Amino acid sequence: MRQDFMHACQIEKIKLMWLLLDCPTRWNTSYLMLERVFRYRQPFEVVLRGCKQLNRLVLNDDELKVVEDLLFLKPFLDVTKMMSSGKYVGMSFSAAVVIDI
Repeated sequence: MRQDFMHACQIEKIKLMWLLLDCPTRWNTSYLMLERVFRYRQPFEVVLRGCKQLNRLVLNDDELKVVEDLLFLKPFLDVTKMMSSGKYVGMSFSAAVVIDI
């Protein structure tokens, strides 16, 4: 199955990256997982359709739309990275970032 995914990525001309798992103790993993699923939807579909046991896991259009809609979480990823890049986050910086969202 791994080889099938690698081959599907080559056909779609997408740089090979593996799945990410959601981790409740790590901020932004939900967003990163959903972004990866959306970006690699074509190779995933090829692999899932090629396996009888996994065929039922292919996302339909409505499910893909939900994943796409959840990508609104990107600003939270950006803010988390911005606020964690410095040693000290001041209240004025935090307030400006929150207001900008």
